[in-house]
This record gives sequence, C-alpha cells and structure tokens, in this order.
Amino acid sequence: MPNAAEKQQLYQDSLRAAERHLSRRDPALRALIKKHGPCLFKPHTRYFETMVGSIISQQLSTKAADTIHKRFLALYAPSKTPRPAQILATSTEDLRATGISFQKASYIKDIAAKTEDGTLKFSRLSRLTDDEI
Repeated sequence: MPNAAEKQQLYQDSLRAAERHLSRRDPALRALIKKHGPCLFKPHTRYFETMVGSIISQQLSTKAADTIHKRFLALYAPSKTPRPAQILATSTEDLRATGISFQKASYIKDIAAKTEDGTLKFSRLSRLTDDEI
C-alpha cells in the first residue's frame, strides 16, 4: 500500500499522462494545456463532508441547496465542518429546522453513525466495486 507521498506522486503522474494524451489527440486542448500549464487539481480527503453536502443538495436548485447547507453548518459554528459524533448528537428536529427533509436527515445520521462506528471507511472506497459500496 503506497504512503501519502507515493499516492500524491501517482496522482501527479497520472495527470501528466492525461495531459500528454489529450495534447496528442486534440489540437484545441493542446493549445489550452500549453497556454495554461499543467493541471493543478489536488485530491482532497474531505469525504464525509462531501457526502453530507451531496445529500443536502440532491434534487434541489443550487440556491436552495446553498441556503440549506449554510443553515446546516451554522448549527455547528464556529467549527467549519461537523464531525460524525456532532451530527449524531443533533436532534432530527434541529436538522429539519435547517430545511433538510426527514429522509435526508436520516441518511445523514446513518452515514454519520456508520462513519463513527467504523462500518464506513472512506479510505477503502476506492478499492470497492460499485455494488460493494
């Protein structure tokens, strides 16, 4: 299993390979890559935060999702992102008061519970099939 530095290097190597491939295949992309330089995407590890945000925004307009997400985060101010234990300690009624539906609140609490008890390990998701996930 590669360590963090090795994973970062593998990621950067794959980005450079993608840039080379796209440059060879597409003249328009070649010009853009040459003009703007290498891709600067960096992977993150905020999987829990991203999953919760995705649940909140599902089937909502961008504006509505943003408003609800801000209200949700305000429940946990001044911390920027609630930890699973904090969400589990929050009543469903308090979550609902932010505009989150009952069903979405139950999904968020379920993911928080599974993250907290170790059932859900985001670091392992990349090695699982879609069906296993």
